[in-house]
Amino acid sequence: MGQHAGLKRSFAAMSSIEGSTYEATSKRVINLLAQLARLGAKNVQDIQVPSIVVCGDQSAGKSSLIQRIVGVDLPRSEGTCTRCPMEVRLISGAPSRSSSSVDADAPWSCKVMIRREYSDETSQPLERTREDVFGPVLEDKTEVEMAVKRAQKAILNPSQPTSYFVNCDASVIRDSGANELKFTKNLIVLEITGASVNLTLIDLPGIIRTTEREEDSRFVDLILDLTKLYIGQKGAVIVAAITCKQDIDTQGVHDLARQADPQGERTIGVLTKADAIEEGCHGPWLDIMQGRRFPLKLGYYMVRNPNKVEVDKGVTFQEAVQTEQDFFEGSSALAELRADRRLRTEHLGITSLTNALSTKLRKMTIDQVPFMLRTVDARLREVGRALAELPDAVPAGSRSEHLRRLIHSLEQAIRDVVAPRGRTSKSLVHDVDAECDKFVRTVMRTRPRFQLGGEEGDSFVSYGEEDRLDVLAGQQPDAGAVVASCAGGAQAHTQEGDDDPSSRPERLSIADVERIVSEERAGELPSFTPYEALLSVIYRFQGKWALPVEVCLERVADKVQDRLMALVGQHTARFDRLLRRISPLVAGVVDARKAESGK
Repeated sequence: MGQHAGLKRSFAAMSSIEGSTYEATSKRVINLLAQLARLGAKNVQDIQVPSIVVCGDQSAGKSSLIQRIVGVDLPRSEGTCTRCPMEVRLISGAPSRSSSSVDADAPWSCKVMIRREYSDETSQPLERTREDVFGPVLEDKTEVEMAVKRAQKAILNPSQPTSYFVNCDASVIRDSGANELKFTKNLIVLEITGASVNLTLIDLPGIIRTTEREEDSRFVDLILDLTKLYIGQKGAVIVAAITCKQDIDTQGVHDLARQADPQGERTIGVLTKADAIEEGCHGPWLDIMQGRRFPLKLGYYMVRNPNKVEVDKGVTFQEAVQTEQDFFEGSSALAELRADRRLRTEHLGITSLTNALSTKLRKMTIDQVPFMLRTVDARLREVGRALAELPDAVPAGSRSEHLRRLIHSLEQAIRDVVAPRGRTSKSLVHDVDAECDKFVRTVMRTRPRFQLGGEEGDSFVSYGEEDRLDVLAGQQPDAGAVVASCAGGAQAHTQEGDDDPSSRPERLSIADVERIVSEERAGELPSFTPYEALLSVIYRFQGKWALPVEVCLERVADKVQDRLMALVGQHTARFDRLLRRISPLVAGVVDARKAESGK
């Protein structure tokens, strides 16, 4: 309930947004999204948290794109930058208690954090999201790259205290083989204040199809699944980085975006490396920018990132923006785009893209707040009703006595079920009796059939169910004394009424019985049948009883255990830990009694 209450307070803070300046409103949007992230709102059912998700194939220029938006250098070397997603919050102005004021001249600073949303063992969402600050607040942009590398090292080694990695040296970072995890769904978070724009975005690892090392091949599916998870959320705007050096149809991000957003309603295409388009090959890209191919409701943007030579020379972010502007203004191949005033002013260059993302995120969040608030209110009411149904808490001072009474009540309930007296329920006894009756019927079906006479068509009798002996043909021989002793009676059959031959009990003829009597005769008088002959017949068929005995014992034990477990659940439902302690004890007792009975 605390999570839902926290969400409601966050939404309530946006209720007075009308009348605020654009800058103040944008900042409050970023603060709201940050609070929702800390509360794990995206994992709450039916809540669509607005987000900007940047994804793209490896080497599509996505990393350069993110760096230019953020305004700082970020890790790009293999082994660190593809192991986890990263969230970046850009806030224009320093944080202030007054949500309607923004200090536009606030100094730049960056806070690095680690947000754990998922279990590293199961990859399932945690019950409570945790966001922890990693290291001191940075005031020098050149320190960000190393701080992010250290944070990534910490998030890949969750059993180690994060403080160990705050100041670890480069050798520890490079030793990727020592990492406990090779990949994680948990996030590194950068919260940058004093930025030029208000924006929050998620940077996903680049999509890969193959790996150089065989042991890294599993990252292909891990990154693919992570990308699908983020862009599949209905509140996510998909920013698909598409390189102009490769046909759009061959790029994985294009297919993934179309699968997640078939109508193209929440996808923004960003065409990178515009300066790498070969001469005479601009036509398809111009068609895409102007919506003639693969149209998107939010459109496409084209950027020109610094190339390797410029990066090696240490080009600044401001110089990169100017170089990009000069490129778009001077390229004759892109004159068709410049002729379209809307494309020229709103869809060319990193500045146009950043402003568009900020505006889109602001509008989405403001539009979505009422729906999120109603959803949280409904969930709060559900939780409130559930809480109201819970019994009163047990006072700390009387817990031992309460436990003693609970155990005594459970013991008495078990006694009443196992050995009922008076008006207590006898359902378990009846269930056990029913299983015993099945056992008796099964054993009775193994009794012998005695054939009267020597011909195939003669009648035969089976004994054990009736109190009389009906013989359909002939006179009972003397050996029938053995038969009559097997049970109190018999049931007559004719061969035409037999069951399937495979299920028929074994037959004994008069000759068989006489032979058994003869073999067992010792010192009895001539007219007496030896008792050992009776035992011999019984032993002959008793071997078939083992399986019915096991089945009966197993079924009785299951019924007893099910009934006892139900009682344990009824008496300890409030106390989950007690339930987990008692349940295996009860199961153990039943198993022990079953083992003793089976000996």
